[in-house]
Amino acid sequence: AAFAYPVPAAAPEIQRSLLRPGERLLEYMLGEEVSFLWVVTRNRLFWRQLPSRAIIEAEVRPYLDRLRSRAADLGDKPSYLPLARRLGRLLLPGGVLDRGDRLIIVPDGILHYVPFETLIHPVRAESRQDRFLLEEHEVAFAQSASALRLLRSPGAVAGVAPRGFLGFGDP
Repeated sequence: AAFAYPVPAAAPEIQRSLLRPGERLLEYMLGEEVSFLWVVTRNRLFWRQLPSRAIIEAEVRPYLDRLRSRAADLGDKPSYLPLARRLGRLLLPGGVLDRGDRLIIVPDGILHYVPFETLIHPVRAESRQDRFLLEEHEVAFAQSASALRLLRSPGAVAGVAPRGFLGFGDP
């Protein structure tokens, strides 16, 4: 039997059939000179330019290190909060989120290690308070929109893989 490469999910298909009401797909692509965040909702597709992979990695590493060592934070203002706020502003620029949306995050590179739920959402003018992303959004992760298509296919609900499927991964 011949193996076939999956057909990537196109934006109209994602909008029409993959996203449920109230869901927002955030797909990151880290690049050498610039990175991008693609945002797909049921009726809108837009993108935001982000800094280079090196700049994003330089922001993510100290955050992950601080989260690993946060047991040392016993005060009211843990030292990871400024880093969570800064990384939240970097990865979730203004205008990307609507309150209450269920987020499906497709990370790239080092972003696979970021617990997005712990990022602090940028300050909203009406609330004047920073909030953890998890306080306003349900957060889910997918490897890609095409993987989301497979997960949401009728056979996947019953736990049955398509006939002849063979997958490999490098942990």
